[in-house]
Amino acid sequence: AMNIDLKSFREESYRRVQKGGLSGVLETIRAASSRCHVELTTLVVTGINDDLGEMREIISWIAALDRNIPWHISRYYPNFKYDAAPTDVDFMLKVCREAREKLHHVYCGNIAGSHGTSDTLCPSCGATVVSRTGYSTSMCALEGGRCARCGFDLRIRQ
Repeated sequence: AMNIDLKSFREESYRRVQKGGLSGVLETIRAASSRCHVELTTLVVTGINDDLGEMREIISWIAALDRNIPWHISRYYPNFKYDAAPTDVDFMLKVCREAREKLHHVYCGNIAGSHGTSDTLCPSCGATVVSRTGYSTSMCALEGGRCARCGFDLRIRQ
């Protein structure tokens, strides 16, 4: 399994935050996703990639590759050398809602109260199958890797 950081969907932003470029990261994601379980993580940083258009491009790109790839979007907080304001919570929730329309597994982190954005929902019927609060996880409607409510195969190993 791999968790790959997708820091931005703009070449100029990517080079600003990391050596290398976006195209190499996208190719790595494509190659890895055909060989093993891949999850993607994007830290949404104020002033760097907190643009709804860019987030929509990421969502569309992941959906075209595989709707089942989990995408973790994390809210930025000021730390160390970068001190921009924390990413807007309403923006994060909007991105999460839009992503869940196209992707089966979207998780939004670093938001107090989580607003249900850390839960695993059945993409077929919307049931919460795995509930997460802080470090606590509970199986709510999961039977043998399938949604207990509608039978959708979530490909979750128990």
